[in-house]
Amino acid sequence: MEPPMVEGDTVTLNVFRGATPEEIEAATMSNMKVKIDGQPEAKRLEKDAVVRFTGTLTGYTQSPFMLMWDKAKINMEDLPEEKGPAKKGPAKKAPAKKAPSGN
Repeated sequence: MEPPMVEGDTVTLNVFRGATPEEIEAATMSNMKVKIDGQPEAKRLEKDAVVRFTGTLTGYTQSPFMLMWDKAKINMEDLPEEKGPAKKGPAKKAPAKKAPSGN
């Protein structure tokens, strides 16, 4: 899968679906265009993510083979968690100062 394209509230994924894991690994171009509406968290998907979705098949081309999906929804279990602000580690203490020696 290529990184998602985002236009307003629509996220478009170009993905490849094959019959075997080897076919998927060997793929050099997508064979499905999936348009997702109303699910902005889909923009967090990363390149090569594996996703499951439901949607309406709206068309196809025979050469090059391409299925077009619309009104798709990504399975919530396949969406990455939202990254919050960076967590800070515990505060570091300055080393204790040595007391002057009173010789």
